[in-house]
Amino acid sequence: MRGLSLDPNLPPMDPAVSPSSGTDAQRLLVALERLLGRAMGINMPVYGRFARLPPLPFASLWFAAYAVVAAAIVVASERFGTRSDPRFVSLILWGLGYFTAVLFLARAATLRAMDTVRRDILPYATHSFVAAVAADLEGRAAGLAVRAVPVIAAVLAMIASGIALAWEQPSFGSDHLRPERIFWTALAFYLCFAAARGVLVGRFYEPFARNLGLARERFYVLAAAETPLVRGVASLGQQMVAFWAMIFLAIASIMLLALAPLGTYGFTGRSPLLAFVVPTAGFASLGYGSLIYLRSEAGIRSTLRRFALAQAEGLQRRCNERLDPLAERMPDDAADVERMSGWHDRILAGARYNNRLGTGFSFALPFVMPLLSLAQFVLGGH
Repeated sequence: MRGLSLDPNLPPMDPAVSPSSGTDAQRLLVALERLLGRAMGINMPVYGRFARLPPLPFASLWFAAYAVVAAAIVVASERFGTRSDPRFVSLILWGLGYFTAVLFLARAATLRAMDTVRRDILPYATHSFVAAVAADLEGRAAGLAVRAVPVIAAVLAMIASGIALAWEQPSFGSDHLRPERIFWTALAFYLCFAAARGVLVGRFYEPFARNLGLARERFYVLAAAETPLVRGVASLGQQMVAFWAMIFLAIASIMLLALAPLGTYGFTGRSPLLAFVVPTAGFASLGYGSLIYLRSEAGIRSTLRRFALAQAEGLQRRCNERLDPLAERMPDDAADVERMSGWHDRILAGARYNNRLGTGFSFALPFVMPLLSLAQFVLGGH
């Protein structure tokens, strides 16, 4: 872990308010930063002071670099006398906006996640919880899946998109050596790779929810769902599902290329490419992210329920000691039993954890745009 330093854009954690040891906390933060990189797993080759820019300058830097390269491609096409295909020009321009938006959102999400861990989780965590989460994050950062799966996914996506392009009417033509086509192919491969890597890295909050039971001693007995640690872990999941929703909207913006006013620059009618990109990218981003979110929410809910049932069981045993009509035991003071019964109900009620809005949103949204894309493909003009 030598050579890694924590992002200076984040405020330092005050060790005086953290029950977890400084070593464990530092280990977790270093593992998390190694996994997330500068922008949610999208490891751009940025060095020196540019590596730690805030979201807007970070994305603007790459917007400028992309624009310069794209302009050079257009100039190269004219210089070598090849006619640019207008639809590839449209794809390159869309990629400029999408690429910039993703970098901005990913950088902002990374900084927000690190800040949440520092401010809302570590100060309330236990040693065992922090150590377990750190070990899990270290395993994810060093795992082969983070490197191999994105490459495989990008290759499969490129094959599928190539087939979709071949079905476009009219044909894109047989000149595969056009500069803009070569540039788009390389860019699309990287975008698919980065998206797949971001999806895998975006699962980073799973171990926080899964190991929550290791910090049960920090739970509030009468309001377990309001425990700061529980709320902090839940906040991570909510931030990520919001992040994937924004990424999904950025992906869905490719539907703008189907607008009729674009003419030869647009993908009008039944576009196989658009019909392929929106559903698959939508399910691969927000769809998969929503499944992880729902699983995380279920883990939090299950941990709180087990905690509440264990606490309530202790009260029930006390009640049985005082009230058991079959054993002819009756309480001398009925108010004592009533008081314990009230505590029992409050413990169970305080552990109820529901985020219906977030759960319903994460479950429903992945199906919306794929259906719209399918409708556009089926009902679109020839």
